[in-house]
Amino acid sequence: MLKQIRLECEGVTPLLMKPIPAPVLDAIRRGVQVQVKKDWTIEDEARSLVYRGSNNAIILPRPNIYACLVDSGTKIKYKGMSNISTKESTVFPMLCTIVDEYLVLGVFEGENFTPLTESDWVPDLRPGRNDKGQIVPIVRPKFPRWGFKLVLNIDTDEIDVSKVKELVRVAGRAYGLGSFRPSRKGDFGQFRIRRMFVKTLPSETRDIEVIDEDVLSLSES
Repeated sequence: MLKQIRLECEGVTPLLMKPIPAPVLDAIRRGVQVQVKKDWTIEDEARSLVYRGSNNAIILPRPNIYACLVDSGTKIKYKGMSNISTKESTVFPMLCTIVDEYLVLGVFEGENFTPLTESDWVPDLRPGRNDKGQIVPIVRPKFPRWGFKLVLNIDTDEIDVSKVKELVRVAGRAYGLGSFRPSRKGDFGQFRIRRMFVKTLPSETRDIEVIDEDVLSLSES
């Protein structure tokens, strides 16, 4: 049976963002040295690192939550035999489908969900280390309050709703989202389930026509 799970999740710890900018990726692709921009403010640098979706909405990309749930699967048993994920592989795509292209970030107030705006983040500057062990400044946008809605379609013949709830719960506490999250030995980007809604979806099953080619060839001879 197909079911859709809608989860309201809210941040437990602040969220940091640090995507790789498109110009940096392009420079790496072309094999040229990446030019470090220095003539801008901390605020401007942090602003350039905010994930944006359509209509300039503040978002988290789908691959981020996908990776978080796949990592969580290393701690969740699948049909009592093995885990949903290992270091080498995962059966998560067979069990769950993430419906939306990206997660719009916002804050929950009662029944309302208000998307985040420019006033909802602050620049964060803290020390880090490069590959040579040297201290370097790391600038990131920090979101003190944040949340999102996650929609998953599942096949209950493969995984039950309670198992998916546990998968998301562990994902939020043990792995997190964004930069310097728990899976990167940090404590940012942790989240919890606020509410969960479940509904049954129309069946998409259909009979598959099987043609016996041996019988077909005999009838044509």
